[in-house]
Amino acid sequence: MALTFNHPTEESIELADFLSFLREYIDYRDFESVCSSSEMLKKLSNNKVFIPKILNSQLLNMLGDDFTFYTNQSAVLASEGRFAVRLNTWPVLSADSRRAKIQAQQYSYYDAHDHNFAFVTVGYYGPGYMTKIYEYDRSKVKGYIGEPVNLQFLEETTLPAGKVMAYRPFADIHSQFSPIDFSMSLNVLVSDPLSSLTEQYYFDLDHQTISGYVESLSARRVSVIEALGIVGDDESVGLLLDLGKKHQCVRTRVAALQTALLLKPSMSECIVSIAHTDDNGRVRLALENSVLLGGL
Repeated sequence: MALTFNHPTEESIELADFLSFLREYIDYRDFESVCSSSEMLKKLSNNKVFIPKILNSQLLNMLGDDFTFYTNQSAVLASEGRFAVRLNTWPVLSADSRRAKIQAQQYSYYDAHDHNFAFVTVGYYGPGYMTKIYEYDRSKVKGYIGEPVNLQFLEETTLPAGKVMAYRPFADIHSQFSPIDFSMSLNVLVSDPLSSLTEQYYFDLDHQTISGYVESLSARRVSVIEALGIVGDDESVGLLLDLGKKHQCVRTRVAALQTALLLKPSMSECIVSIAHTDDNGRVRLALENSVLLGGL
């Protein structure tokens, strides 16, 4: 399950100290090692000076192009090898229902999702968002939208200032809800090479199914592939078939073969044959369904 750490330390460190600690002591491939950064992350969260300095620098950078926030919610503050330190903001939803709906989408409130990377998080400011946490067995999931998944409820909790939690990759699911007052958190994210080849899922908690895919590198690959379904040519078909046979990402293989089928329906037998040789049953199932639907 997602882990909670109690570190009563009041010691404060600088961001550079934390990065040095990650570089020297933490193995990104080992979840327990990643978790051992939790006390140092707590010490970083005790530093209430460095975040205002960073935000002040953002005011200056607004006059130019060097702007750190890559979404309206998040900013990568620094990176060290396979690790990144990220700041997240968690606003209170507007009392206006229309505005609140837009905000919820922007800040991913209510969207239950897992992670294809390990991360440790600490409340930096405020009472923290509320979250409901579940777990599932990734080895029993093919990964298609609408697939039933056995979700086990673990706990409902918050992330107030000073509380540290760690989430397991491919296991812990959480949905986040608006805090009662503006809040901020700090995360240590692990950039594992595997994360570019695997999916993060959205889940429908009421029906216990996979409801979608979280934006990722594989989603960007699929976007390019789907565009070729509209403007692709014969060369595209050959390249798509190669991807469908060889790419390490299951979702990329599925999209490549489906798009090849869309461009060349006459090759359906060949394309389905490729899918049947795939080690992952999701590829075969997706292509068989595409043929039944007459393409994509």
